[in-house]
Amino acid sequence: MVAGSIIFLAYLISSAVKGDNSLHGNISRRIVRGFHVNINSFPHAVFLYFSSVKPSTCGSSLITTKAVVTSAHCMREMKLNQGGIYAYLGSSVPIYAKVVRNITCFKIHPNYNPAKGKYDLAVAKFNREVPIGKGIHKIPISLNSLVDNDALFSAGWGKQWPLVLPDYSDMRHLEVTKQRVLSMNECLEYTGIRISPAYICTLPLTGYHYQGDMGNGLVTTKPSRALVGVVSFMVRGATLYASLLNERPWLRETVKVLYKKEPVDKDCC
Repeated sequence: MVAGSIIFLAYLISSAVKGDNSLHGNISRRIVRGFHVNINSFPHAVFLYFSSVKPSTCGSSLITTKAVVTSAHCMREMKLNQGGIYAYLGSSVPIYAKVVRNITCFKIHPNYNPAKGKYDLAVAKFNREVPIGKGIHKIPISLNSLVDNDALFSAGWGKQWPLVLPDYSDMRHLEVTKQRVLSMNECLEYTGIRISPAYICTLPLTGYHYQGDMGNGLVTTKPSRALVGVVSFMVRGATLYASLLNERPWLRETVKVLYKKEPVDKDCC
């Protein structure tokens, strides 16, 4: 996985979380691009394909059997350019997914600021529910605050080989990156941006984000696996995420509203 210049950015594998040094020898040469991981390690990860806009893909995270949370930037582009959005679930390589859904409706966070990337959040609804099982599972929103230097993980299908063509997005393998949480002061030092609690700021430990990674979920494993943020953008090597830690009420209300909407109701967008 990778997400680049200023383009919009659980487990590392259980053995990596446990500090299995035998794994590091296998992935050290891939540190810039992260490493392949099976969808069963990140069953909440959902690949979004946009049929008529560029970039043509985004990441997202399954929060109900019929909805994902992703980047508002992704949905805004869709709203401006029109076209279809398709969600691929349950496969490490999207083209082999046996579960595919249409996005029929979405809602962008009311406080979203496109200029600053603040509250870069959206919830999108499928045309019908997905089966929960191997390779497909909901992820809860974290109830716990983050601690500086915490290790977090993000998986997705962003462009993996910059400047290399062809690069078919639906044939990319799911990859994971490990990130370290920065304090507000550290983030200011690295990025020149003074962040608020609406953001989470990280530096990569293994892998980094690139084109197509916006919308990917940021996951903590302490005390259990949970979603804490959504990839928004990158600045000078650091990644900034829209935090979900204080957004549970908005997520609940938004899901309720979307579930009431009929697939043909465009007003919800």
